Amino acid sequence: MAKSLAMIFTTDGGKKVTFKLNNVKDDVSGQDVASAMNTILSKNLFATSSGNLKAIDSAELTDKNITILTVK
Repeated sequence: MAKSLAMIFTTDGGKKVTFKLNNVKDDVSGQDVASAMNTILSKNLFATSSGNLKAIDSAELTDKNITILTVK
């Protein structure tokens, strides 16, 4: 099972920007993600074509199960 995390921010221009991370630890919490997102905002680490990141919009954690089938 693989987990991925999408962190969604709004920009100064009113658009949404999503950062997707693969292979997230199994024990990641909402508090961990909120802390990381707040750090990204406070340090103004990224700029986009619609301006700087302005606020946290949401976050999504996805679990993906892959089953390999024998077909030969």
